[in-house]
Amino acid sequence: MAAVTIRDAERYLGMVYQPGVFDCASLAVLVQHDLFGRTVSLPGAADRARGRRGQAREITRQHVAAPLSQPATGCAVLLWQDAGFGEPPFNRQWHIGTVFLHQGAVWVLHAANETQGVALKRLSDLTRQGMHLEGFYQWI
Repeated sequence: MAAVTIRDAERYLGMVYQPGVFDCASLAVLVQHDLFGRTVSLPGAADRARGRRGQAREITRQHVAAPLSQPATGCAVLLWQDAGFGEPPFNRQWHIGTVFLHQGAVWVLHAANETQGVALKRLSDLTRQGMHLEGFYQWI
């Protein structure tokens, strides 16, 4: 199998984010299957608990990945942002993406939101925009 590069990630750009149908976890599962030949078992978008607390509970409850100390192309990156209400840790909206290393930078392919759809951004840009890095994970 040829090495997967950031160019491979670009084919997902423009896909539409649809709450309850296709979201960040849906994209992560699709990318793992298409580009890395992995079958990742996460609940489908329609089956995941609704709301920010439900997202956090479902992503962290699934034992499908092990923590990594350093990012690698194809690994998952778990991010969070302040939801604007509640007390920590219940004020977090969780987000998952797929890492692509390119020219010394960590890039994240993720289904951002209804406006942006699927995007490919540097991790450093995401953190400057208010996302917090929880960690990197190798799929089991």
